Amino acid sequence: MADPTCAELRSAYLTLLLGGGEVLVKAGDMLVKYTDASKLKAIIEEMCGPIKPEGSTANRGLKLHQARVNGRGGCGCSGDDNE
Repeated sequence: MADPTCAELRSAYLTLLLGGGEVLVKAGDMLVKYTDASKLKAIIEEMCGPIKPEGSTANRGLKLHQARVNGRGGCGCSGDDNE
């Protein structure tokens, strides 16, 4: 019986968070139904480690923080006359 991969579990978790209701995860020849996002998150973190922010959202937060700290005025955007 093959266990689902971490990527499959994370995808199901995001689907459950965004769509609500329930998700089905294939585990071997069975389907396991999850309806509680917090329980699914706990299972993912137990099997795969903590869920960390990825991609542009995390990077965007860092860039905005840097612009706020380093900027003297304006929005810190490129092309801003106040830089």
